[in-house]
Amino acid sequence: MNRTDLLQAVNIVLPAVSTKDFQPVLKCIKNDTLTMNAYNGELYISTMFASTLNCVIPADSFFKLISSIKKEDIEIEQVDSTLTLKAGRSKSVLALCEDSFPEPPDTAQIVQEHITLNTDFFAKLKVGKIFMGKDETQPVYRGVYLKDGWIAQIIAYTRKVIIITTI
Repeated sequence: MNRTDLLQAVNIVLPAVSTKDFQPVLKCIKNDTLTMNAYNGELYISTMFASTLNCVIPADSFFKLISSIKKEDIEIEQVDSTLTLKAGRSKSVLALCEDSFPEPPDTAQIVQEHITLNTDFFAKLKVGKIFMGKDETQPVYRGVYLKDGWIAQIIAYTRKVIIITTI
């Protein structure tokens, strides 16, 4: 398996991985033979990624492990509840998450319009994240606004719309 392709797929779904421990399986990535998915209870991100794996992987550990590997060719083998990664002479074993990854809500009734984002969208979003508001009582200041190829963020303390970058 190619390290760069794997890392790119993980980076795409990583923003939808939960940072809270209330449901540990939401801190994982679900990988099946055609897609890689993450869901934190509110946001669901899926990307096409062909592999032989069909498992639920702890996202943070998996990302750190792949990032630390320097070789481009990675052998990944799934045996029972473990994932073995081999690259060159290094070998790492990762315990898999329980296989009860939740299904996202039925989007056919919720989503009226689909957005297609290019791969550097999340990198640009991370740059602008430092400008997001922290006030949980005003959620509008904690999000982003997408329109016509622009990402805009509303800053809580100034209540101004700041254009961060174009997509």
